[in-house]
Amino acid sequence: MSITSRFLLPTAVLAFSLASSATVDAATRALTTNQNPGAVCQLSIPTTDTQVRPKATGFRNESTTKSAFVLCGNVMPTNDGTTSIEIDFTSMDGVARTISCTGVNGFPGIFAPSYSTKTVSSTANGTTAYLLWTPADFSGEDEIPYGYAPSITCTLPPQTAIAMVTNRSLLEIGN
Repeated sequence: MSITSRFLLPTAVLAFSLASSATVDAATRALTTNQNPGAVCQLSIPTTDTQVRPKATGFRNESTTKSAFVLCGNVMPTNDGTTSIEIDFTSMDGVARTISCTGVNGFPGIFAPSYSTKTVSSTANGTTAYLLWTPADFSGEDEIPYGYAPSITCTLPPQTAIAMVTNRSLLEIGN
């Protein structure tokens, strides 16, 4: 191989690479992050009540008589736009119960919090029931406005467990 071709070949490859990368458009990827409630949920009002606790199978209220306020944070992989937040429940004793939760977004001191309350009945047949927050619940269109650190606070009835907390977002993968 001549000196000219050893010099021109790498230069041509570099020029082609730069030209090719300049034509790449920005793209997004839908990302779903399922989170174990044992890791992302806690009692909203700390107590020594050991009947409400994280377990390998979810965040559970094992009491047979008392409800508890539970807070679940949403761990996001990036600051990209949150498109929905979901929380799933299951009945531990096969009895359907009403569950009320409030989703909140915003950023303290910068973006005023926005709240959205929803209610669902846990199922009595062993399957899960869920609540879903979308951009429309917070006056958004394509993503939850200021959804960098959303959270959900629930009144968790007796013998009810949070089975999963899910965050969906659009991850920017090209620019």
